[in-house]
Amino acid sequence: MPFLAVFFSLIACGQDDDSAYLALKVISTPYEDGALRRFPPNLPEPLNISVRVYRSDNLLGSPVVDINEAWEELEVDPESEKKYLLIPVKSNAGKNYNYLLRLASIVDDNQGGLVIDECGVIGHIVASRGAKASLQLATHYGDCSKLICEKDGDCVGENRYCLSFECQDRQACGNCPTGAYCDEFGWCAGSCDIDEDCNDGFVCCQGMCSAHCPS
Repeated sequence: MPFLAVFFSLIACGQDDDSAYLALKVISTPYEDGALRRFPPNLPEPLNISVRVYRSDNLLGSPVVDINEAWEELEVDPESEKKYLLIPVKSNAGKNYNYLLRLASIVDDNQGGLVIDECGVIGHIVASRGAKASLQLATHYGDCSKLICEKDGDCVGENRYCLSFECQDRQACGNCPTGAYCDEFGWCAGSCDIDEDCNDGFVCCQGMCSAHCPS
């Protein structure tokens, strides 16, 4: 997999009897000359990070968690010496919905403004009360899609499909996004039955090609 090492950890936990615990390992996309890479080991680091958590049964609604935190203000774990962020969530084990988490780095654009430089989404998250779910999230350059998903049917419109938990505009083969493949009709696609259906080291995650999949 063409990704760099972990840069920091996100820990999500509830604050009542229905509390849950998430440990998120973030794998940054590789650095390229001229890019604004801000996730360690690349320097300088982000100005802010944005974390949003959505319910799978309300992907077009407001996130249940929406945090924009300054990187310098994040706590540091004394043992691992990694940054971490506490995120309040409630257990969804046994419920009829999953969680999807979107993470983005926010950097300066060298023109006096801010821009999302790196982003990624992980879904199919089930957080059991009192237990820890270990997850991995792989980022990519630029902002995430405005629409996130767990399956093609989550993508509003007839000409979109789901790939690595983000809706993609359908396009003819020849320049498919990373992880997508060319289907029998000549279109880029992301649905799958087995890992071998996906490209670029992506895995088949409950019927969709993805950079990572919760175990």
